[in-house]
Order: sequence, then structure tokens, then C-alpha cells
Amino acid sequence: MKYIVAIKSDSCLTQLKQLQVNDVIVSDSYYSSSITDNDISKTIELIQKVKSANLGCIVRVDRLYDQKEIEELSQYLLLLEKNKVDALLFSDIAVKVLVDQLKLSVKTIYAPETLLTNYYDIELLKDNGVSGCVISKDIPYNEMAAIADKVKNYCYLRVFGEVLISYSKRRFVSIYLNKYQQYKDGYYLQEENRDIKMPLVEKESGFWLYGYMLHSLDKIKEIVASDYAGIIFDQVFMDDLYQLEVVKIYHEVIDGNMPWQLGYEKLLGLNDKISYQSISEVKQTVLEK
Repeated sequence: MKYIVAIKSDSCLTQLKQLQVNDVIVSDSYYSSSITDNDISKTIELIQKVKSANLGCIVRVDRLYDQKEIEELSQYLLLLEKNKVDALLFSDIAVKVLVDQLKLSVKTIYAPETLLTNYYDIELLKDNGVSGCVISKDIPYNEMAAIADKVKNYCYLRVFGEVLISYSKRRFVSIYLNKYQQYKDGYYLQEENRDIKMPLVEKESGFWLYGYMLHSLDKIKEIVASDYAGIIFDQVFMDDLYQLEVVKIYHEVIDGNMPWQLGYEKLLGLNDKISYQSISEVKQTVLEK
């Protein structure tokens, strides 16, 4: 099983490798959902540093693409192939089609957030040559485990990171405020009958709304003993040092050096403003939530 961590810079590559991380996810600001200042040149530079550190490199290309963007997306994918990235994390089927048309060797991991909820979804992906997929975080844990058991060593599971509630190409905040700009830091929505503040991101390429920070400390030893292809640490708003501390906590729990309850206390101590939800608490329906 691979351990995969999303990063924004090269600041923690050595420490992550020491923690037995196999692959990292890198992103640029235009082709991905990520909050990053990396343009294409900085992303390529980061890819090269990741490869030099002998870590696997997955590039996030996980937004929707209009027809007019297909040619430039093709050129970007060719550039990633030239720099020998290992896999693409994508949510628009156009990415897989272009990989096939361009005859690229890069692997493809389908991560459409909420859509992969049963075994037949995933079996269809395998039949169409997709290298792997990320199971939806919106289904109960026992169903995630059942899917992974039927499709062994194919599915990835996000074990830590914000739950994406909504994604759209519409720029809702800009329209509401009548001010067209990027909203990346400190903006949130809050429902009248709930206390949780839902952070949001709005860029030129779309709008993303997030909810709780999902954790899996109470289930992580069971997860790593299962037949997943890998587990993913993928939070959006915090920096790489925070991500590194999270991986350290998980590492201690997985190795049996710390009970998960103590790990959770340490997690709370990293930032007391974050609202967490366990993967074991995810319910089947909106009414149950």
C-alpha cells in the first residue's frame, strides 16, 4: 500500500520520505483545484525536485475543462509526460481521453469526489484502462471497505482532508459581491442552523466549497491492513508543515506507538479552529447527517 501526501512546496520532501511516504501530489494554480501560487514553471521545478528525491510524483489536474481549453490541456499533459510524472489525478474524463489519444505512458487516477460509490462504478473504470481511482468520501466506511475488498489494490482512499461539498464553474462569490477577483483565504459560508464555517475557494476556473476536515485515526490501522492501492493525505488550506505533523501523528498510530485517541488529541492541538469528522461517522443520507 502506498502512502501519498499532497504538497505545495519542496520544504518537507526529506522528512516525508523518512516517514515512508511513497508518492506526493503536486499542483499548479490553473489546471487544478489547489490553493497554490505555483504557475506551470514552478510546478515543473517542483516535479523535478520530487523526482530527484526518489519520490513518486502525481500531478493534480482535477478541474473541469471547457472545449476551448482542450488544446492547451493537451500541451500541458505533454509537458508532464516529458518530465516523467508518474500519474495524473483527474476528475474530467477528457484527461483520460487525451492521455490515450496522445499515447502517453503516464498513469491515470480518477478522483471525481462524490461519484464513485459502488463496485460497478469502479469495475467500469478498470475495463476502460484507468489505472486507479479514489473512492468517494461521502459513503459509509463499511461500504468503502466492501468496495476495496471486491477490487483489490486498485482503489485509493483519502484518509485526511477537507470534505468537498460543492464544485462549480460558476463564480458565485464574485457574482454575489459584484466584484470579480480570486477568493482564496479567509472566506467561508455558514448555514443559519449550523455552527460550522465552510471554507471556500473561488478562482478564475471555478468555485469550491468545503466542510469538515475528515480524519480516520480511529480506523487507520484497519485501513492499512486492507487491500487499498494507497491512502491519501490531502488537505487544502494549511501549509506543508501542518501536513507533515499530521502524517507524523498517523505514523505513530499506525505503528502502534500511540493510541488513536491520543493521536486525535494531538491533531486537535495542531489547530483548534478546525472542525474534524471521523470517516466512521459518515452517514448514508442527508437526513441522517
